[in-house]
Amino acid sequence: MKRLWVVLIMFVIFSAAGFAVETVLAPMEVVGQAVPGEELPKGDSFSKTVVRYLKVLDRSGVLQPSVHPLPKGEDHPRSILDASSFSAYYGLDMLVFGRLSCTPEYIDGYLQVYDVQNGEIRHRIYSRDQAGRYERLAEDLAGKLFEYLTEDLGLAPVYPSYEVRRNIWDLRGRIGYWSPMGSWRDNLSGILSLEAAGFLTPEYPLGDYGPWLYGMRFGLSLGYDVGVSTPGHEEFVFHGIRTGIPVELTLMRYSDSRKSYSVGLTPFFMLDVLVQERRYEGSYTTSTAAIGMSLSGTVRYSLNETSALGLGLEFSSVFYDPPRYEIRPSLVYECRFPGSKEKVE
Repeated sequence: MKRLWVVLIMFVIFSAAGFAVETVLAPMEVVGQAVPGEELPKGDSFSKTVVRYLKVLDRSGVLQPSVHPLPKGEDHPRSILDASSFSAYYGLDMLVFGRLSCTPEYIDGYLQVYDVQNGEIRHRIYSRDQAGRYERLAEDLAGKLFEYLTEDLGLAPVYPSYEVRRNIWDLRGRIGYWSPMGSWRDNLSGILSLEAAGFLTPEYPLGDYGPWLYGMRFGLSLGYDVGVSTPGHEEFVFHGIRTGIPVELTLMRYSDSRKSYSVGLTPFFMLDVLVQERRYEGSYTTSTAAIGMSLSGTVRYSLNETSALGLGLEFSSVFYDPPRYEIRPSLVYECRFPGSKEKVE
């Protein structure tokens, strides 16, 4: 018993420090009869649905719920002995296992929280719903399990607070490599890609989903690419100038405020300038223009409250015929001018 409380105390300490603890569910045993015309759900599939709802509730991100597959040759845990064997196989301190019992009228879900150190069932959870309402039953079981883990055992804060900031301005600089893909790559080779962008975040975060805080930001960007002809083709220097309107979804975990992510979609206008030094005609310049669209992803690590360094990857398509597809890995630096803030519980 003392060892269990030591483990629980360590869980609480790790949670406060931003560490994650793993809450393991075994695939549930499914018995009974389904509604005519339907099939019974698979045990591992139903357990994964419970885990999905548990992740939504776990706003602090420290429970880290997951489903471990059954060890080879073993059946679903039904008793303390089965739970002990399953836990020993994976080296667990706590296991959640149970059974889904189905009839044409009702479905009943049972979960049991097994304490490995003391070899006993610490808590039992029961829920009933109409036949076929598997999603709703899984959501109710997840809610009751979350309530037990957080309020009775104190493994995670139920409602962590955060600050809402308004009118945030960000300046971003990006330097990297770029390369065309497909048939364009036969004639054109990328060398260097640069970009400067400014963003406005009206409000951050807009809300939360499970352990994630999310927001939106809108900006203007100006990019420059330089490339050259590939060996074996007539020599030229390529200059590409892009102006875009990026829209980005930004994400950050409660438990790791120093790391943030963004996924962006950018419609842009592209001006291509081709410069050649012809032997008998002197300098020759031609240009073309087209619109395009890009999809990008960035991961950033905060250096301090106002600056961050990160890595970015962008895929874009310039709508020529045939389209010119491009890829841009890059190093990213951002400078932030935080706006007003207020605390939200």
